Amino acid sequence: MVVARAPFVFFRRGHKVYVQFWNDEKAGYGTARSTGMMTENEALKVVMEWMKAGGPPLARRSIKRKSGFQMTTCGYLSDFWKAGSPYVLGKQARGATLLACLCGFRLGEVRGLQWEDVDFANSTIRLCHNLPNSERAAEGLKSPKWGSSREVPAPDEVLDALRALTPKSDGFVFTNSRDGGPMFPKAAQKSFESMLRSIGITEEMQKARRIVFHSLRHTFISLSRGAGVPDFVVQRIAGHKTMNMTNRYSHASEEDIKNAKLLIEKMFHEARGQCSR
Repeated sequence: MVVARAPFVFFRRGHKVYVQFWNDEKAGYGTARSTGMMTENEALKVVMEWMKAGGPPLARRSIKRKSGFQMTTCGYLSDFWKAGSPYVLGKQARGATLLACLCGFRLGEVRGLQWEDVDFANSTIRLCHNLPNSERAAEGLKSPKWGSSREVPAPDEVLDALRALTPKSDGFVFTNSRDGGPMFPKAAQKSFESMLRSIGITEEMQKARRIVFHSLRHTFISLSRGAGVPDFVVQRIAGHKTMNMTNRYSHASEEDIKNAKLLIEKMFHEARGQCSR
């Protein structure tokens, strides 16, 4: 009597679903392959597409994904320090996300940030440039939205992330690997989506909850208010103001701004400590 074998089996490793195909020659299941999906239903769709194409893609010894393809170990190491490498892009993604989450930057303000505006000595960033999503070159630089140029306190986590990008005397902080110009509009959003998937927030969940890069500004405001930063100081730092609020913003002193930095850092460290327990 011949026992029918399932052509493939699934199992979970971390957040991802892996698949093993039956190998008649070895009379057993082969090497596990990641489907890149987080549920078996999604993984099944991927496997069926592989089967329609004649089988799964050729397995490679890989470390990172680059432009949708598996990257070999040698390729990853040889490109390690290049502008478009997964390592460098990962550092840029972290810096951009922290700027939005802990400093309240809009995406255009992240893209337009210049090295000359980062004051590491005083832990502040002069926010005076904005590069709208419709612009892809330095010539498109404009003033921040609603003319909200401002000085923003930068928590240590943000400054450390920027230092990791090899600071320069001038030019854009966040660049693209194609021509060295400013970061492309979709780069930060795609990196943020990838970060969310890595912690279990699927694409479907992101859409259902309407989580986008701009949502990080809401996170900043929530963190700041939760830390006890006065509302009018939060509004000034975020540059989220109207003409009727201008006078209130003018009451935020330099001491208020410095205290905001300390309060946000304390809130962030406490939250991180709770997550690590």
